Amino acid sequence: GVNILVADTPAINGKDIITTLNVNMQDICEKALRKQLVQLQAESGCVLLMEVKTGQIKSCVNLKRKDSTYHEVENIAFRSDMEPGSTFKIIALMAAFEDGTISPLDTIDCGNGIWDVNSKITISDHNTGDRANGVISVEQVIVRSSNVGIGKLIYNQYDNKKKAIHFIEKIKSMGVAQPIDIGFTGMSHAFVKGPNERHNWTSTDIASISMGYSVNMPLLYTLTFYNAIANNGKMMQPYLVSQIKTGNEIQQISPKIMKEKICSEKTLNVIKNMMLQVVEDEHGTAKIAQSQHVRFAGKTGTARYNYGNENERFKHQVSFCGFFPYENPQYVICVMKE
Repeated sequence: GVNILVADTPAINGKDIITTLNVNMQDICEKALRKQLVQLQAESGCVLLMEVKTGQIKSCVNLKRKDSTYHEVENIAFRSDMEPGSTFKIIALMAAFEDGTISPLDTIDCGNGIWDVNSKITISDHNTGDRANGVISVEQVIVRSSNVGIGKLIYNQYDNKKKAIHFIEKIKSMGVAQPIDIGFTGMSHAFVKGPNERHNWTSTDIASISMGYSVNMPLLYTLTFYNAIANNGKMMQPYLVSQIKTGNEIQQISPKIMKEKICSEKTLNVIKNMMLQVVEDEHGTAKIAQSQHVRFAGKTGTARYNYGNENERFKHQVSFCGFFPYENPQYVICVMKE
C-alpha cells in the first residue's frame, strides 16, 4: 500500500461582507434588461443603478449572449475599454458653459447634417438631408444629440493646442475621470487625454472628444458624474460594500464625498433642464422612453466601435444615463447594450 500524509489544518473564517445591492431592484433591472436584449437580439448589456444621495450601488446587472440565452459572465459595467459616445456631450458642454465660451442662448448651424472638418475627417448627424437640423439652439444640440452641433461649438472655441489643453483641464476640474475606488482590485480607470498626454494630437481631436470619442469612461464613471448632476453638484463616491463583519465586530462603510461642487448652480440648472427635454421634447432622442409614472431626465449615447476590422460592419454601443424623479432625484441609472 501507499502511505499518504495528509496535513489537516482547520479552515480560517474569512470576513463577511454585506453589499449595498437591493435584491428587488436587482431583480427588476435584470428582468427589464433581459427582455430588451432578447427583443433586440443584442450581444450584451448592463444596468447600473445608484442611490443619488449616498452613492450606494443598488443594482449591477451584466448579461452576455451565449448560444441563444443570456448569462452573467463578464463585468461590463466596470470594463475599461469604454468610449462613452454621446453621453459625454453633456460633460463637454458643461465645461464650455463654466468657461464662459458658450452660452445657453447661442445657436449653431448644423447645415445639411454633414460637416467636413478637413480633407480627412467628416462628422455626420443621424438626421441628414431633408431631416437635417439646420440652425438650432444649444439646447436642441443636446435634445437631438447633434454631432455636428456639439463638434462645431467646441471646435470653434478650442481649435488650437493651448485652448485645447485649457478645455481638457476644465473638464477634469469638474471631477471627470477622478479615480474611483470601490474597494476591490481590477477596477478600471477613466482617461481624458489632451495635447499634453497624446503625442499625435491634431486640432480635430477636440471635436471628437466633444462627442465622447478618444475618451475612456467606464460606465461607472459616467454614472458617478451624472449622479453629481442629480445631487445638486455634489459628487459621491460609488460603493458596493456597506458592512464588513469580522467575528462580532462590524465595520460600517459610510458615504464619501469626492467633490463638493462639480460646477456652478447656473450651469447645473441649465444642464438639468436640457436633460429633461431629451426625454420630453418632441425632438428628444429619449422621448420614446417617457413614463406615465415618473418624470426623468437624461442623455442617450451611441458609440461606434470595432474600427480596426474592415470586414465587419460597425458595431454600436447604445446607452442612456439619467436620473429620477426629476423634481427630487433619488436614483441615477446607466443602461448600455452592444
